[in-house]
Amino acid sequence: MAKAQQQSQASPNLQPPRNRTLMQSWTAIPPRKRLLISLGVCVFGATGLMISDYMEKTALAVKVEKAAKAADAAGGSDY
Repeated sequence: MAKAQQQSQASPNLQPPRNRTLMQSWTAIPPRKRLLISLGVCVFGATGLMISDYMEKTALAVKVEKAAKAADAAGGSDY
């Protein structure tokens, strides 16, 4: 158990936080937290895709309805 806790902690030979690269900072985070952060980013992205698809469908439906009303008001449609 003690060995697992030692491995999950940041390596003692890392540079101070101001001198680390992004990759070194990322690897200094414990694996479980990295996994949770990655899953959170994926869920956020998937939610954004679903919301944008929904908004696209509803906005397109509104535009089609407005175009149909405008065509009817202008004297009909060729469709």
